[in-house]
Amino acid sequence: MVCGSFKLALSAAWMDARDGRGQGARDTTTRAHDDVDTINESFRFIRDDEDDAENNTQTVRMARHYYDQLHKEFVICDLSRYKLGQLGLRWRVESEVASGKGEKCCGSVGCTERERITPFEINFVYQETGETKQALVKLVLCPECAYKLHHQKVNELKMKAAKAQRHANDRARSRRRDESPGSNHHGSSDEDRKSKRNRSRSRRKLNSS
Repeated sequence: MVCGSFKLALSAAWMDARDGRGQGARDTTTRAHDDVDTINESFRFIRDDEDDAENNTQTVRMARHYYDQLHKEFVICDLSRYKLGQLGLRWRVESEVASGKGEKCCGSVGCTERERITPFEINFVYQETGETKQALVKLVLCPECAYKLHHQKVNELKMKAAKAQRHANDRARSRRRDESPGSNHHGSSDEDRKSKRNRSRSRRKLNSS
């Protein structure tokens, strides 16, 4: 999913890069807040040229201009909700490209690992404007952050492995019971059971006569 708070942080980061200011020095005027709100209103993870052409409003034009400033080769990810199976992605801003964040450094928010990093290509499925969309994106992560990315899948595989092991153990116990002395009567065939019923009927007839 694309979290609203993540979009807001991205919009603010882009405005800092646009105005040549650091996060701490960003002014908080009404105009700046209005710009962020306007961009978030028409935010799209991947914009459609035809839709933007049909809806050529000032809001869309501003959001489109902001979108065109982003670097869309690698993404930055928010893994703060990984245990819920939720992932936030955004494109990089110019300052992050210059520092190597998301390409030469782990792309997870707050992680600064540069040595042990691996590129991934993932199919990002997300909700936007009431629709389910998907996009193939590139993401660079360190081992710890990669584990968080695949946390849900790893848990599913662990559960399947544990279930298969339980079944294997049950089958092994069943075989041991069948192979133990005095257990042959448990495995009697249909013919043996029919033979026993026939002998029982014969005894009842003799007793009645």
